[in-house]
Amino acid sequence: MNVQFKTHMLKLRNWATHRATALDAFVLAFITIFITIHPFYLYGQINYFELGLYLPGVDAILKGQIPYRDFLHLRGPLELYFPAWWMSMTSRSFALIPSYFYLGTVVTLVLGLWVAMEVLRTRIFIYILSLSFLARTFPRVSFAMGGGFRFAWGMALLLCLIKYFRKRNKIWLLGAGFFCAIAFFTSIEIGVYSLFLVGVALLVDALMMQKRGGIFKELSIFIFAFGVVAAPIVIFLQVNHALVPMMETYWKVVPGILQNFPQSDPVPRNVLEVIIAMFTPTHLNFKQLTPLYCYLFAFVYLGYGRRDYRRDIFCLSIYGFLLFIGNMRSLWGPGFETAIQPQKILLFFLLEETWFKVQEKFNQPGKVIAICILTGIFLSTVIYSFPRFQKRFFFIKMISNVFEGKGPLAKILSYSGKDLVAVNVPGMKGMVVPLEQSQDIERLYRFMQAHTTLKDPVLFYPDSGVFNFIVNRPFIGRFPVATLSWLGRGWHEEFKGSLEKQKPAYVVTYRSLPEYFLRTQLIIAENRRKYEEVTALISKNYQLIYRTPSFNVWKPKQ
Repeated sequence: MNVQFKTHMLKLRNWATHRATALDAFVLAFITIFITIHPFYLYGQINYFELGLYLPGVDAILKGQIPYRDFLHLRGPLELYFPAWWMSMTSRSFALIPSYFYLGTVVTLVLGLWVAMEVLRTRIFIYILSLSFLARTFPRVSFAMGGGFRFAWGMALLLCLIKYFRKRNKIWLLGAGFFCAIAFFTSIEIGVYSLFLVGVALLVDALMMQKRGGIFKELSIFIFAFGVVAAPIVIFLQVNHALVPMMETYWKVVPGILQNFPQSDPVPRNVLEVIIAMFTPTHLNFKQLTPLYCYLFAFVYLGYGRRDYRRDIFCLSIYGFLLFIGNMRSLWGPGFETAIQPQKILLFFLLEETWFKVQEKFNQPGKVIAICILTGIFLSTVIYSFPRFQKRFFFIKMISNVFEGKGPLAKILSYSGKDLVAVNVPGMKGMVVPLEQSQDIERLYRFMQAHTTLKDPVLFYPDSGVFNFIVNRPFIGRFPVATLSWLGRGWHEEFKGSLEKQKPAYVVTYRSLPEYFLRTQLIIAENRRKYEEVTALISKNYQLIYRTPSFNVWKPKQ
């Protein structure tokens, strides 16, 4: 009996301490997909602003318009063209954008765990990491509203680059160039981080290996793959007179977002405030900035291990650090949760290395200490992860409800205690929202169908432009969401000019401005001035004729 037990324990130990294989990659992907399944992801309150950034633009593309030239989009063209292609292959559906982001979020998680497989040496640490990785970096609320594939392309580039440095197979470098180009034309910031990472990683690699040709051979392969994707996109944009407007948009949007859409929650505003927050445990941002300690230790490790230079750790550290710094403007936002994925992998790498060092340099008591460390990591991860699993994942919530003696779907099919109802509007199949929101959508849809034609522009002001998709009516000028005109110099005047020139058939405004809008948008004096200018124009030229629970409908005065 004792012999069999020892044999089984030895097999378990060998399994746990060996590198993960392709089978483990499949298992991790399966676990991720299973854990993140949410049959009711289309249930809940619709975020008009977030989805308004995408759906009207996707619809405009399907009607022959070109982004940047005909309408404004904040990020890269592929962020609209991919879902537009999907919609063209299926049907005109509101649910497509939430589905697209949901799928992208899950793909990002799977790719992140596959990156971890390349970095970590043992299965046990990979599987322990997967608990923390899923629990901490899966956006609890916004997984179907944003992010998605724009983070996935960056993670795919990182995976290809790490595999190239490990196997020196040029196919992986071609893959890195391919995904870098897709990332660049999906999200400018992810593309810039990726380009910087590749350039620096190849340069450092050439210096460490003392290559005669430097980085030119590898760089030419990367540029070729990048160009295969980038060239057709650039040519398409140039031929359609959209390339220069795209660059102008990027140039104006980056500072415009920081100035006009600031964080209402406290965030560090400069390097000194970051340092103060890092070393002040009572600071409101201390918890969010703890990943910087991990990057600090990672860079120390890289400097200490110059003779045994880990290119995978270098790539992970550089990309993760850039991603973290770039998302510090939204420390309290959902994108920040995804941005710490590389840091989670780095953390478990450092813990794994510590475990190995203790085992190598100490005698039997040292090994006992290493086992205790591993046990402590496992228990703390499980204890830390379980509450988050319970809040974030459908099946865990359902099991928890059963154990608590509640119905399996208790609190899952409601929103803040409000009952949810299906929206009975063409193109919104599957969307189940609070009753009041359903009434708004259905009444506005019926009103617009009865009083306007497909060519009549309608203004939904200030940030509910998603209704242009819902009611299938054109928006005003180049701004699917009117508040985007606040971001660039001269855009507000352009928007007012479009309003006066196009003379929308109807204007729809909030009966009472949402609390989030007052708190995040109108705290800036310039935003408030622009908002009041447009509302004054509406009051002067339009009269109130109809109401829904949340909206006023105005028509031109005779």
